[in-house]
Amino acid sequence: MTIPYALTIPALASAAIAALLGLACDSDTSEPTPDTPGDQPAVLVGVYVETPDGRNIYAGALPDVPAGELDYSNFLEFGNVDLSAYAGWVFVWDREAASLTRYNASADFSLFPDGPALSFLNYSPGAEFAGGELVFISSTRAYALSSGLDAVVVWNPTTMEITGTIPMAAPVVPEGLFPFAHHPTVAGDRVIWQIVATDGDSQRIHHAAMLAVANANTNEPIRYITDERCAGANGGHVDASGDYYVRADGYWGYYAAYGERPAEVQTCMLRLRAGQAEFDPEYMVPLETLTGSRINWPWFHVEGTRYIAWAWNPAEALPADPLEYWTSRGFKPLLVDLELGTSVPYPDLDGTIIVSSAERSLDGVSYYEWSPTGYIGVDNHADVVELHSTGIVRRFSLPSLWALGRIR
Repeated sequence: MTIPYALTIPALASAAIAALLGLACDSDTSEPTPDTPGDQPAVLVGVYVETPDGRNIYAGALPDVPAGELDYSNFLEFGNVDLSAYAGWVFVWDREAASLTRYNASADFSLFPDGPALSFLNYSPGAEFAGGELVFISSTRAYALSSGLDAVVVWNPTTMEITGTIPMAAPVVPEGLFPFAHHPTVAGDRVIWQIVATDGDSQRIHHAAMLAVANANTNEPIRYITDERCAGANGGHVDASGDYYVRADGYWGYYAAYGERPAEVQTCMLRLRAGQAEFDPEYMVPLETLTGSRINWPWFHVEGTRYIAWAWNPAEALPADPLEYWTSRGFKPLLVDLELGTSVPYPDLDGTIIVSSAERSLDGVSYYEWSPTGYIGVDNHADVVELHSTGIVRRFSLPSLWALGRIR
């Protein structure tokens, strides 16, 4: 029998010696398997597709923010889920099951399950987790706030285990109003959720801005910070010094337009200084002073003290049907500078309809869904653009954006 050259005695001897010396490394030459994590930069993109039966969410990893029409044919398909990216992983929150599944991205950017699923159903009797209001503090510490606002669950993103809970008393709000939490933010050694309390039937809103504050490193009980100068809390930004600027806009302006006694619903920007236990009593900037209207839809942070704001045009009459408020063309886009107290037109968004209030930022760039028609059911389509002080930069198109984040 003829031995192939590669397996001649000298070659075999060399291989044996290398193995004995620990120099033979199969991983250097073998092809990566589909469940081998890659190490190159990767971005999470989540796509929302409305169907006659509900919604489908698609999740995929890409080497960078895409350009042109997004091809999501190879993305993973999910039902009613929320998506987030942190520390090299993609986390998929299943709302109905109240469970979290972790995924990794391979060298070819395909997503694969990575580790055990984590259920939040049985951590405490009567627990409710309708949405994925997750906060990542480190690779070993993260928080999940219950929808019932009765506790914060502490969990470990690396081991996918629940490690404790943070006690939480119900927020004190006027009788008949129903509080909910959103916009979780890490600000220094604190984790902050914004609390809004409303009742759609009576068109009432709590005339206060409220924050739920946790310690980022310990399981100390949740405490609340309340300011009654303005109503609601629907967005914010932490600056380079750790100060937290909170937009109290009356639930994206709705209750300042249609609520019970709407003229009494004051909207403004408030500030929570780093290390302080209460809102800055010397800082309160009315949104009307900045934009010419108390009625403001979402703001999007651009850079420093600059925001892209949507404010109601006082020359326009509010729609008679409150439901038409959300798709109205009566808002005007503005570039607002908090430090200077100025606003100027932002013409790149003129004539468009707001598609989403989600404030998405990746690598310091703010992204926004641009649409001339707004949502139109199963035919949704939007362009995702960068927001800059000088105008927009179009990046990619898709049915609708559900998630955008840095995986690694």
